[in-house]
Amino acid sequence: MSALTDNFRGRFVMLQIANFFQGFILWYTIEKLFMRRIGFDDAGIGLMVAAYSAIMLLVETPSGILADRWSRKGVLMVASVALSLSGLVGGLSHDVPMYLLAAGLWGVFFALYSGAYDSILYDLLLETKGHSKSYERYYGYVKVVDSLALVLGSLIGGLVAAKFGLRQPYFWTVPLALVPIGALMLFREPQLHKAHAVVPLVQHVRRTFGSVLKRGHVLLILTVLVCISALSYGLFEFSQLWWIALALPVSLFGPFNGALLATIGLGGLAASRFQLHRPRRLQALAVLMLVAAVLLGLWRAPIPVLVCQVLVTTGTIAVSVVFNRWLHDALPSQVRAGASSAVNTLTRVVLIPVSLLFGVLSRHGTAFEASWVLVVLVLAAAAAILRMTMSRTHMAAVTAADETNVESYQK
Repeated sequence: MSALTDNFRGRFVMLQIANFFQGFILWYTIEKLFMRRIGFDDAGIGLMVAAYSAIMLLVETPSGILADRWSRKGVLMVASVALSLSGLVGGLSHDVPMYLLAAGLWGVFFALYSGAYDSILYDLLLETKGHSKSYERYYGYVKVVDSLALVLGSLIGGLVAAKFGLRQPYFWTVPLALVPIGALMLFREPQLHKAHAVVPLVQHVRRTFGSVLKRGHVLLILTVLVCISALSYGLFEFSQLWWIALALPVSLFGPFNGALLATIGLGGLAASRFQLHRPRRLQALAVLMLVAAVLLGLWRAPIPVLVCQVLVTTGTIAVSVVFNRWLHDALPSQVRAGASSAVNTLTRVVLIPVSLLFGVLSRHGTAFEASWVLVVLVLAAAAAILRMTMSRTHMAAVTAADETNVESYQK
């Protein structure tokens, strides 16, 4: 048991087991088909995304602050319960209001989930290795496992739906979503964020938002992460609307969805293998994403559409890995999870109007016409990336306060 609780490798394995089962969701591959069957149209789907985004807007930052002050793995355990309940309510849904409740519970899950794994991993590296130099490598592995779980869940969920009906993937996910609780109970959480003196809650909230709303390079990092995250969430949520517009056979939804979800792992690997922190490589990736996003609104064939979706989502994940490292480098440990959640909260502020506009445009046309909304997000992210890389802004590897605490852990 000591190998599972004391060294980096053992602790990382436990974290990855939890990560896998929180991504092994069987209903993702057929969700939009199921929603259409119980009464949703494209505008209704956009409203659903906006609704759970609003819930996440309320929950995300408080949950991140709770994770910093209480326990990050404890928050992830609560997230598993919310995910299990979401699957149960989703499977029981027969109309739009009931499914909106399921979506709301999923929003609670994702709000608790977001910002936790990257914060835990960053502090785990500092606590065990004394530096964050290998963050991209190991966070890339986190993304690979996340992607593997989503792809397997997509493929198996499609098979379950084809054989047993569209409701069963929801019910089958209910017990699977509780597996991470056991893995997290075995995981020894890094305590670097608790090495600082506990400050009053109001001061903690002020410090959290102050950390991500600094001027200069941190604000540029924030701009890129918000635009990239909104683009990524939007593509994952609405990707099936392109396939529906192309009258793609139901049998192909599983493989297409699996290919799209595989981009999470591909993006993680790209960030760790191709040294995307280098300015010219980041600039080239931003241009590639922009071209693919534009072509997504022009091509009207299944394979080209999938290729464009894959290129854009792979790019968003790769960029997010690099910029998450830079964000954590600029933050002290005691606000790390809260600040990550604050970034996601700001993402929701952007995603809500984007989702509503996308849904309305798609309803009156198709996803192809609505895709230009996403092009705007790529342009904004590319502009911030260009400005940051042209100025060659660099950040310290670890904040001074964290360096002091790392040294005390290593003694």
